[in-house]
Amino acid sequence: MYIYVPNEGGLLGNAGGIFSAFKVDPATGALSVVPGSPFQAGEAVSDVAVDPAGRYVYVSSIINGSTGILYVFSVDPTTGSLTPLSGAPFPGAGGPIAIDPTGRYLYAGVYSYDLEVFSIDPVSGVPTPIAGSPFVFPGSEDYSNSAPFVIDPSGNFVYFQSSSISLINASINFETGVPTEVGVDPIPTLDGSTTAWVAMDPLDRFVALNGTEILTVSPTNNLLIPPPGATPTFGPSAFDPSGRFLYAQEYCPNPTALPCGPTALQVNPTTGALTPIAGPNFGSEGFWSPIVDLTDHYVYALGTNPSGTGEAIFGYSLDQTTGALTPLPSSPWPMSYSSLLQLPMAISFAPTGASNPVPSITSFSPATVTALGPGFTLTVNGSNFVPGSKVYFGGLGRLTTFVSPTQLTANIFPTDILLGGSAVVFVFNPLPVGGVSESVAYPVLNPTPGLISLSTTSVVAGSNEFTLSVAGTGFQPISVLTFNGAQVPTTYETAGELQTLVLNAQIALPGTISVGVTTPPMNGLGGGSSGTLPLTVTPVNLPPPVISQLAPGSTTAGGPSFPLLITGAGLASNSVVTFGSTTVPVINSALNGTDITVTIPASAITTPGTEPVVVGTAAGISSSVTFYIDNPPPVTGGVNPPVVPTGGAALTLNISGANFVMGSTVLVNGSARVTTFVSSSLLQATLLASDISHGGTLTITVSSPGPGGGLSAAITLPIADYALSAVNSTASITSGQVASYTLTIAPSNGAYANPVTFTASGLPAGASASFSSPTVTPGANPASVTFMISTTARSLAPPVRFPQWPVRPVPVVYLAGLALAFGGIGLHASKARLRRLAPQFLLATLLVMAASLVACSTNSGSASTQPGGPETGTPAGTYSVVVKATSGTDVHTTTVTLTVM
Repeated sequence: MYIYVPNEGGLLGNAGGIFSAFKVDPATGALSVVPGSPFQAGEAVSDVAVDPAGRYVYVSSIINGSTGILYVFSVDPTTGSLTPLSGAPFPGAGGPIAIDPTGRYLYAGVYSYDLEVFSIDPVSGVPTPIAGSPFVFPGSEDYSNSAPFVIDPSGNFVYFQSSSISLINASINFETGVPTEVGVDPIPTLDGSTTAWVAMDPLDRFVALNGTEILTVSPTNNLLIPPPGATPTFGPSAFDPSGRFLYAQEYCPNPTALPCGPTALQVNPTTGALTPIAGPNFGSEGFWSPIVDLTDHYVYALGTNPSGTGEAIFGYSLDQTTGALTPLPSSPWPMSYSSLLQLPMAISFAPTGASNPVPSITSFSPATVTALGPGFTLTVNGSNFVPGSKVYFGGLGRLTTFVSPTQLTANIFPTDILLGGSAVVFVFNPLPVGGVSESVAYPVLNPTPGLISLSTTSVVAGSNEFTLSVAGTGFQPISVLTFNGAQVPTTYETAGELQTLVLNAQIALPGTISVGVTTPPMNGLGGGSSGTLPLTVTPVNLPPPVISQLAPGSTTAGGPSFPLLITGAGLASNSVVTFGSTTVPVINSALNGTDITVTIPASAITTPGTEPVVVGTAAGISSSVTFYIDNPPPVTGGVNPPVVPTGGAALTLNISGANFVMGSTVLVNGSARVTTFVSSSLLQATLLASDISHGGTLTITVSSPGPGGGLSAAITLPIADYALSAVNSTASITSGQVASYTLTIAPSNGAYANPVTFTASGLPAGASASFSSPTVTPGANPASVTFMISTTARSLAPPVRFPQWPVRPVPVVYLAGLALAFGGIGLHASKARLRRLAPQFLLATLLVMAASLVACSTNSGSASTQPGGPETGTPAGTYSVVVKATSGTDVHTTTVTLTVM
């Protein structure tokens, strides 16, 4: 560790501002001078600060008598010697300085009346003024002579003195470093001193001013709350790292004339009350600018050198159990140059070569919390956590405990979860390097509200408007009051109070208003509705109003707005008239209270039915009278499809028009069909197959139910058909030829859009039918089809062969000899007569022989041949052929005549 001490230049012959550096022996607490110390820094050093990683020393000084300047030195990690940063010194500062715990921002009192903020480069250490710097605060003084600046351990707030002997605390924006004053007025010091020495409790609970003046830090907005009966003690002070002990210069009636020694005090962790710790008196050497080493073992302070000129650093060992101080054996350590005793010393660890990683968050425990609950410990799970990691909740750093590289815990205040929503949580790892994790939304659920009381529980009907205060629990800025379940304008006062302005119209009538509170959920979780409390609206002592007649008593649904005359008794211009659920305005009234006129808006009569009419006054509410809203007469406009072909299956018919209502029915030729209400301008009805089984015209009407309603005008729906005829109905042909006929398919009663197929019957034997187009869709115009009958030519039937038993063949020579023998006998027997017939006989004999030869040439068992059968082909005659055209169930026929020759 190293200690840095601002020296007062010039008192001992020094030509300019200097500061000294000492190295701390961690085993004994003894100090040794850093090589090169003291170091030159301008003309008059005001303050010294070290970045959290101990790498850079920042020295605030002045040059040219009044110009603020900022010197920066790098620290050798082995020897502690300092080397001026390239580019140093930098413009600015001149007064006290402080660096936030993340090492990203430096806050400096400018040698004027401003607060300057620098961003620090995490690698080079170079300071650069942020946008908007310097910042001016009300009552801020010339910071060059003020007490030290202090930043709270979480880096959320900076404390500094104002010229009105007050302490200003400003919040620090984590992203930008911009300071914003908290509260309205600075907080005065109790002792009236001109310098407030500020010491901050490491646990962020208390601020000590001038020794023993303890202020409690409010976690709501970090305003400081002075405890009652505090006794001021002039002198600087310092908390130990555990926050259990405070070390201050003892109270001196005349501190200028008489230096005072140290006082050790124990800090009450709840109230901040201080109790002196018994110990020896260390004399009157003084106890200025105390600091406690970061390991909580030693305390160092500036005092008068008891053995020579100038000042010395006094060292004490710290009992970590009792808090008592014991002078170190080698203390004090004289300084070569005088020190300005009221200026603070700085202490830091030596820089290390290791770099911290960037942290990451994976989950939380608990996963959610409910707003307005108690404080709790948040466990943050993730990776790359290191000692010194800080959890930020809602943008504010919170006291963090390092558990392991994967887990941290943080103390979350009740004031951190006052409101439902999402608190942004992230983790910051300290320098060197390190950095900020991703931001993760932590769900803070809205609580379920509860009711306790109403500021007013009863009011007379017709009273003037008033403010109603509702006391309860768990209220949020988005909570809404409800009257009878309906939300009303709500003003959020606190978590326990909501207000609303009760209007005259809301209490115009007697009755009871159920007051409740609803808080919406956040991301679907939390919130809810309270119970209710009654606000009674009592009637005035008069008879309630009476309705005797309404004029008109009915109207047609969907009509325009119209005036309604209400006749009765006890009616007034300030009557509240309801038409169903609609409150309607009174536009005219009789002086004697017998009638009023109201306007019924068109929006109140859009639906047929009945609506109750009620009149209310401060005296009470009338009985209701029924007003009738009639169905309008239906109007038909058209049908789709506009034409339906015969022979189809059941289909849906769309009927367009106007004034259709639920319950409107479509009639086909006077008979109801199943009807679907689509809208006031469209109905759908189912046409039966029987409705379209034959051509013709259907009559379509719409009937609407009462009250009102009625029957619409009729519209027609053509059922399209077709006719089949033959242009030439006869034909004569020879068998084997083709007969041709021309058929005509003509639509009737509109275009016929369905296909028509053809078949033929009654054809003669051996004939077949064909069509040039087997299927035709007539459409709007007639279509022609050629019908052809093909016949078969007639002819004799082929010879018939009969089987024979096998016969052995007869030699030709036998047959020839036999013939010659018979011939010779014949010639010899009848010479004259037979000689004349001899040639014919010879021919016959030769024929018989030829036949025998043919017979003998065939195989045995062959069939014998008989003469042929009857004729084949299309028989001659006249035939009637029927042609049938079919479309669905719609069938038409025509007959043609065929003559076959």
